[in-house]
Amino acid sequence: DSEHLNKNINWKRLHDFVREGLKADKTGHDYEHTRRVVKIALQIAEKTKGVDYDVLVAAALLHDIAYRHGAIKNHHLVGAEEAIDILKSLKFPQTKIDKIKLAIEDHVGIIGEPIRKNNELLVESKILRDADNVDALGSIGVIRMIAFCTSHNYHYFRSKEDKFSESVYGALKGLLIWPDKMLTAEGKNLANSRIPAIKDFLSEIEKEYS
Repeated sequence: DSEHLNKNINWKRLHDFVREGLKADKTGHDYEHTRRVVKIALQIAEKTKGVDYDVLVAAALLHDIAYRHGAIKNHHLVGAEEAIDILKSLKFPQTKIDKIKLAIEDHVGIIGEPIRKNNELLVESKILRDADNVDALGSIGVIRMIAFCTSHNYHYFRSKEDKFSESVYGALKGLLIWPDKMLTAEGKNLANSRIPAIKDFLSEIEKEYS
């Protein structure tokens, strides 16, 4: 969505940096995930007022950059700090760097422990968090969750009462409430549109285990 972006910033260089940094990722936070998050963020931004697209796109591109070090604790905080030097090298204004850092820090929500209350968040932070969480839903969300669960040796299914950390079924079932936790109206719409794919998958698991 280049029409909204500052033409004096080398966006290709930023894309290339993220692509190279995340090329070895095995956690589901690779460059393809990043690209999808950027796309979803732009969809939400189209229906949201007062968005700084330079801030939103840069934050979306860099939100998981800490995963270039492998699976890492507090990746949002580590990545926010690492983003500063990258953005300075690309000649981002300091005022935008400050906002991008905040958006990266604040993108962890629902499962993680958010730093700030929702009413303290930048609009770009809300959009990025929603976009990241929407990518965990739908058919792609099912694939990503199966990959996560199998890497942690979860059962496929034990019972219909399975909790999030007990089986693939339980983890997927836990995603059904995520639309209610979205921070933007369009994020909620996109999240709701992806729930039927998860419900269909859960229904098939129940049939095959009955």
